[in-house]
Amino acid sequence: MTLPASESQMPEFGDIHHATMGCISDFESCLSIKPLMKEGWAESRLADLNLWASGVGALASPDASLDRRLRFQPKPRLVLINLLLTLREFISSCRMHVLNETHDKKENIDNEAESDIAPVSPAESTLDLTLGDDSNPTGSSTSWFTALAYSLKTASDTSTDSSVGDGWTIRILK
Repeated sequence: MTLPASESQMPEFGDIHHATMGCISDFESCLSIKPLMKEGWAESRLADLNLWASGVGALASPDASLDRRLRFQPKPRLVLINLLLTLREFISSCRMHVLNETHDKKENIDNEAESDIAPVSPAESTLDLTLGDDSNPTGSSTSWFTALAYSLKTASDTSTDSSVGDGWTIRILK
């Protein structure tokens, strides 16, 4: 039996099992990043992924696995693998964003400690207010990930409920 052309063009992780394991590994690496553990975010997302994987059999034994059940349906299999790879990219992007924000905030604190010079003009003194308040390093990344979760939920669910779970509520700004 020859493989369909679409199966020969598999992404980096050739099966659902390995792509799922990659996502789990990425979420586990988020557990060591304090801002991503605020309110148990990373731990909850890891639990959600493990629950999904268990429910669909993504990590089941080869005879009962999702890979085996989808072996003759290459398009849904490719879509699922690509979604998992996209999730890995988003996790990595979120992790890097938080790490960069934390690093930038530390640099700003160091720079402020070195220069105790008063602002020259009123415009300089209001600059921080116009750029936004970065006192919560997880705020923007959490909002970004929450919006992503909501988008994924609405794409797969016809419900118009704006609650994503875990007490999160999405506000769509237009």
